[in-house]
Amino acid sequence: MSTLDAFIHDFKTSISKKDSKLLKSLITINPGQIAQVRKNFNVPTVYQMYSIPDKFRLVLTTYLKILKSIYIQQSLNSSFDNFNEMCNYLLKASESCDNWIMPVIISSFEELILLYKVKQSKEPEDLDSILDDTIDDNNNLIFNNEKSKKSSLEELISTLRKGFILTFNDKNPDLKQSKKNDVYFFLSNFVKYCFKMNKLVIAKSMMEVVKNSTQKLPSMNQSISTRKHGITYLYFQSLIALDDGDYLLSEKLLDDALKLLSYYKIKDSKQLQQILIILIPLKLYNKGKLPNNSIWIKFKPLKILYKDNFLKAIQEGNLKKYDECLKKFEILLLKKHLYILMLLLRQFVQLKLIKKITNIIKDNNSNDSMIQLNAFKIGFEISSNYNELTNTINEPINKINILEIENIIANLISIGLIRGQLSNNSNVIILSKSKPFPKIFDVKVDKLDAKLDK
Repeated sequence: MSTLDAFIHDFKTSISKKDSKLLKSLITINPGQIAQVRKNFNVPTVYQMYSIPDKFRLVLTTYLKILKSIYIQQSLNSSFDNFNEMCNYLLKASESCDNWIMPVIISSFEELILLYKVKQSKEPEDLDSILDDTIDDNNNLIFNNEKSKKSSLEELISTLRKGFILTFNDKNPDLKQSKKNDVYFFLSNFVKYCFKMNKLVIAKSMMEVVKNSTQKLPSMNQSISTRKHGITYLYFQSLIALDDGDYLLSEKLLDDALKLLSYYKIKDSKQLQQILIILIPLKLYNKGKLPNNSIWIKFKPLKILYKDNFLKAIQEGNLKKYDECLKKFEILLLKKHLYILMLLLRQFVQLKLIKKITNIIKDNNSNDSMIQLNAFKIGFEISSNYNELTNTINEPINKINILEIENIIANLISIGLIRGQLSNNSNVIILSKSKPFPKIFDVKVDKLDAKLDK
């Protein structure tokens, strides 16, 4: 393969014999020492390429342009643009091929993504400058035409979408021979980079297309590849559900991702940690469940974030500490789509504080099930202003009015975490004599069962 004619001959052979391994080696951007030879090939004439199918000719010529932009011009921008163009030509050429071509396409797209990452690390784009884009009624991306040129990220997303369409719409009735087997590669990467560009509406639209389709897709548990990309897709699906406030669905999607991950003998600790950072507060909110100690031992960052901070504040009924945690980890929580959920979990701090105040009062009067709301007002003010470092109450004290206390307790009664009733006229709560504070797990599971029964 030291001459252009030999390269063209091998290129033709790989297509005619459906040799995906050979074709991959002929269009990789990292072919080893032979790159120093290929980079000097002239663009072949139509006559030289007469034996190559028309659609594949553009793949060949664009590939040679890529090598020149990488090994001669050493331009990341030109290299990415040319490679992206080649991937588009490869998709068009593969429309008339069966799934022998898919290893070639996947390999090229993996290199395109890697090239984008290298380009972004060395010449980062200002993603904030990317103007809003939309989708039309047919789920096509409409990029804002005020820009003279799409960003590299937009180009990558657009090309990944075309790969998804190719695999998703394959009509081959034999699923084993279908291009659909690689649909999760494109789906997971498409959604992942939509998130990177903060185009969640586009990602959500694509998920709806898959959800509402009558087409049968391969099982995510079918192969190593479908598991790998299925885990990524389920993770980003869970983030969408999290943003929509569908916490039960978000938890289920992450549980499904963990099942797929369990098939790996050596688990990816980083990937597992990414799942658990979302799943831990979801399990607590949905079912009142906490992870066992092995999680804290294995994942120190999760121990610091949850056990040493948020969970400690909940167990202590410490409002000030919990609010400080929200502020301290605000950027992380926003990045992980967790901020709203952690705000909702603040009600568990309130519940713990109410239980502690009730126990103090009952220690002095064990038969009293009627408690003045003013007692909770004082307790909430202390908890909201207590300084652990100095063991003093911060001055001036941030006051909490009775109406706010009444609303907090009414909310906890309405969701079943407190059993009792409020007396507005007397500003008291009359607690149930039988388990006024049921276990969070029991309340959450009862509510979950009621939802499922509907």
